[in-house]
Amino acid sequence: GGGGGGTVSSSATGAGAAGGGGDDVAPTVHSANVLSMVLSDVNHPLGQLIADFAFAFKANFHYSYGDCNRLLENAVDDLHSFLARLHEFCGKVFVLPKTVDSRVLIKEVVISKVWPTLFELYKAVNQHRDAMIMVKNESLSSITVREIGIKKEHWLFDGDTTATTSTTHATSTAAAATPVAVATPLSATSTPSNTSAADGEKRRARGVSVLRAGQLGVVSGERVNDPLLGHTPYTAAVEQLLFLPRYKTIARKLHCLIRVSRAILDAVDDFYSGERSEDEIVLGTEDKFPILSFVLIKANVPHIYSELAFIKAFADTKQLRDEAEYRLTELELALDYVSTLDWNVVDEHGVLLPLKFLERRALMAVQDGVRRFENDVGVEPRKLWLAEVLTLCGSQRLGRAADQPLAFDSDDFEFASLLLWNSHRVAYVRFATDVLGALGIRLDARRDDEMDGGSGGSSSGGGVGGSVLPRGTVSYMSPPSAVAAAAAARRCRRT
Repeated sequence: GGGGGGTVSSSATGAGAAGGGGDDVAPTVHSANVLSMVLSDVNHPLGQLIADFAFAFKANFHYSYGDCNRLLENAVDDLHSFLARLHEFCGKVFVLPKTVDSRVLIKEVVISKVWPTLFELYKAVNQHRDAMIMVKNESLSSITVREIGIKKEHWLFDGDTTATTSTTHATSTAAAATPVAVATPLSATSTPSNTSAADGEKRRARGVSVLRAGQLGVVSGERVNDPLLGHTPYTAAVEQLLFLPRYKTIARKLHCLIRVSRAILDAVDDFYSGERSEDEIVLGTEDKFPILSFVLIKANVPHIYSELAFIKAFADTKQLRDEAEYRLTELELALDYVSTLDWNVVDEHGVLLPLKFLERRALMAVQDGVRRFENDVGVEPRKLWLAEVLTLCGSQRLGRAADQPLAFDSDDFEFASLLLWNSHRVAYVRFATDVLGALGIRLDARRDDEMDGGSGGSSSGGGVGGSVLPRGTVSYMSPPSAVAAAAAARRCRRT
């Protein structure tokens, strides 16, 4: 009702708000806590309305009822519709002061009631992505602060780190800033289907074992002596991130992400406490991102993609402002980054790189090589042979040592004949050198004395480091993994 005559205190809301008792007055809610208590009380008409909606929501949108994507879409629509109507009704029943963000408060109360059913739908829809990132995190569980790309001053390590270098750094033959591929097998992992949770867990475990099998080649050798291997800083941030699945409301989940960020900053501050003045401790965005990625890997939060999708679907614009919005975006970027890391792809410092990095380098090298070839020769070069080179390098690399060359007989492959006998072979050798060099592959042509009879073979051509491309055998040093080679091969075919 409307009308004058003053307002009723918040303690009278239970009797006068919806019961239509003595005064025809809209009670004023003086605090958010009172409104939350009213909406959560099943003995109050509004609380009973929310409880009835939660019961109907569970009855209509259980994840086992069929197409989870369709169920989730309908569930989100119904929930938003109910929230809008409930807020409109509360605005008529109560006088809501500006100090109370009633829309956000109502949403938090309602979502907490339907959260179990709603989040099961999110888990069913995102189960493949959730499983893959869990497998990826477990395969990267032994990653060090050096290998994730954290700056040395943020390692928070007092010991001596000069005792060893990474295996990949020791075997690197590429130039500075060129990625080097480590020879470790990597296979596609299985993803859970719409079967039982036990079956999904078995598939996830098999996927972890496959990825860890690929990791063994990196863990062996000098890396086992790396003093950073058992060093796990930022444990407070990891613990804070592990609280994320426990919260049922958007506000608490966003506050959790903010606490993770502050825990990272506090860890750096505490480590340098007493050594530097406060204004000298700087942790920029680029410095913090690999730290957050490290925390994300170590925490390995279950159903992290579902958590992210849930927050993005129901976070209010008032909630996604200032720091909260930035932290959510930061988490999303870190998830995408970690999901593309691979033990097989590292730079000359032993820092893991995303596979997309190699793909972009390969594509740019092919495009630049085509333009250079056309400018030098005047005709467009053939390109499909590049896919053959990369596929052979990737497939033959499995099971070989990182520094063991791959030799191919020139009579068996189209690319070898093209590089040896084509009238534009000098330009083709330069083209091949540039493209393969972008992937950390060195074209290391060598003579076959038995075939050439010691005659020296062909005397023209352009190899790497001034070597001559001969007739006979072509070997490739440090080729990429099968995954990287296949990805680059697809790009070459498109080009």
